[in-house]
Amino acid sequence: MKLTELEPRWILKDGERIGIVFRCPHCLGPDPALVTCYSKSPGGLGDQYRVLVDLIPDVEERCDVIPCKRDYSWTFVGDSFETLSITPSLDASASGHWHGHVTAGEIR
Repeated sequence: MKLTELEPRWILKDGERIGIVFRCPHCLGPDPALVTCYSKSPGGLGDQYRVLVDLIPDVEERCDVIPCKRDYSWTFVGDSFETLSITPSLDASASGHWHGHVTAGEIR
């Protein structure tokens, strides 16, 4: 599956790309969970939540959001969702969701 099929969006802070949010590949119904990951420490849950509400105003009504650990970050390589690779893996399995990799714009 391509990352672009999961409606990815860049998470910005002060105009800088600091992360992405996309639909969980295992929850493809009308209101899927959203997976997030950050290239810089995302801050606490309240900070992460406020960023997503600004990005997706109806996020509260639409779906669950899988937040990140406060002091965790990923390495992003690529300038677009079509070429993006993220390391290490994204693991939302503790909340019953997807665990996998984003490699060259593909969900694996």
